Amino acid sequence: MRNLAAAATRMPGRRDIDDNAARAEALVQRAAEDGAQVFLLEELVETP
Repeated sequence: MRNLAAAATRMPGRRDIDDNAARAEALVQRAAEDGAQVFLLEELVETP
């Protein structure tokens, strides 16, 4: 069996969808730098 590192985001959704996506991307990038291989994003990233 091999180990798998996962990361889950937690952030407030805002009305600006582009801003939500940019913030989510930054969180994923940071988690990847910390070794995460699987990313769980909030379902409301693309909706206000």
